[in-house]
Amino acid sequence: MKHPTLIQRLWLLLLLLVFLAFSGTLLANLMNARSYLEQQLTAQNANTANSLALMVSQQRAEPVMAETLISATFDQGHYSLIRWQSSTGQVRVERQRSTQEPGWLPRLLELRPQPGRAMINAGWMQAGDILVETDPGVAYASLQKSLLQTLMWLLLAGLVTGAIGSRSILRLRSDLNRVTEQAQAISNHRFFQIPEPPVPELAQVVQAMNRMVAHLQSYLAGLTREVDTLRRERLTDRTTGVANREALEQTYSSLQAQEGGASGWLLLLRAASLTELNQRLGGQRADALLKHLAQLLEQASQRGRHGLAARLRGADFALLCPEIDQTQAESLARQLAGELALCQQMGLSDQENVAHMGLTPFAPGESLPALLGRANHALTQAEAQGVNRWQLDSSNAVPVSSEHDWRELIETACRQHELQLRWYPVIGRDRQVRWQEGMLYRPPQGSEPAINALRLLSHSLRLNLTHLPDLAALHCALQAHDVGPVRAINLSRAEIRRALKALSVIPSLAAAAAWRSPSAIHRRASC
Repeated sequence: MKHPTLIQRLWLLLLLLVFLAFSGTLLANLMNARSYLEQQLTAQNANTANSLALMVSQQRAEPVMAETLISATFDQGHYSLIRWQSSTGQVRVERQRSTQEPGWLPRLLELRPQPGRAMINAGWMQAGDILVETDPGVAYASLQKSLLQTLMWLLLAGLVTGAIGSRSILRLRSDLNRVTEQAQAISNHRFFQIPEPPVPELAQVVQAMNRMVAHLQSYLAGLTREVDTLRRERLTDRTTGVANREALEQTYSSLQAQEGGASGWLLLLRAASLTELNQRLGGQRADALLKHLAQLLEQASQRGRHGLAARLRGADFALLCPEIDQTQAESLARQLAGELALCQQMGLSDQENVAHMGLTPFAPGESLPALLGRANHALTQAEAQGVNRWQLDSSNAVPVSSEHDWRELIETACRQHELQLRWYPVIGRDRQVRWQEGMLYRPPQGSEPAINALRLLSHSLRLNLTHLPDLAALHCALQAHDVGPVRAINLSRAEIRRALKALSVIPSLAAAAAWRSPSAIHRRASC
């Protein structure tokens, strides 16, 4: 069963109060009018009876004069009965008329006036008594008229009271609706305050709601600022102030989620020898260099729409440049290379070689790891070309994207002896072969292309895995018997001693050096 609302209850209460008030007023008025009319009729009966008895007594109870007086009084007034009755009970004079009373009113409110009686004297003798009864029809007519007037006034008063009450109830309903709208707005994170109504109880509720709105608005504003701060901290590199890898991933995903995807270019920048620079100059100057590189990329990102500069980790930075072509990308790389050449003059670095860059395009629907892998491939080529160089992505890129993949590839290739040496003759001025020099590489593996020595050793150096290719190259050189008496390989300067100890080949190496030329093995630094 549906319960009535507050407004409905107020309407019912208002109607009930108006009904009870008006009904009580009408009933009280009718009862007072009935009592008043009964008293007036009773008094009129008594007065008329006394007057007739006095006049008849003055005429010595003369029958003819008494009849005349009684008839005159009866005709002039509204009487239903006037009777002169002797002391013996004989009716001497009687005048009577039938009454026409309203049908419903006597049944609803009957008048019962007392008849008037008076004694008639003839000298010292009693001549009988007079009985007078007034006609109640006139009283009923007057009572009906008064009842109708009272009903009209009460109806008018009811309409006025209803109008005033309706206005108050509607205003109260409007105030309650504003409170409801305010509460619903709060649930939708919309905050506004409403004016206080004139009703004290409802005003207290509105005051409490307004205080809650102000408190929630202040609290949510602070919470929003805190969330924004945490989001910025989560998506921002603390050292440089630019975006981090997570921000780059979100931005790239948002661009590719657009209708038709997005295309453009990605620039990958890596500071050269950051670890050695940090050891030579200290952490503050190294951080200053990183901040400067981040500032250069940040300025470059503002040249196009949706550009983003981000620090991936360590010495690696990325510049996402959607909606640019190859000409614009190459121009951007050349400009950044020119800015890098000024870092030494600015005191940010003690060496001319500051950083290298790799450029690669991206198409709609392409994954970010694959994109970074191609950019890293181009960057590796740029590192082998010289100081502050940049390189576009070549078409024969190896499908290896992350450092984890490169680490696993190098470790697996060395563990499973997949690496080989490709021998090249070194010819002197006399056009004679001086020695055979071996270049380490990984042959094609299924659908994967071959990996040359430059890419293999550059990634090994960056991942601190140079000892594994060195050991593999030394192992392959010692096992090669059909190449020639003099062989040369490239070994890293930092790992040659550890490689020799790990393989426990020092006696074998000494024996080989005894029957071959001392120049059989050359040390060449790969870094």
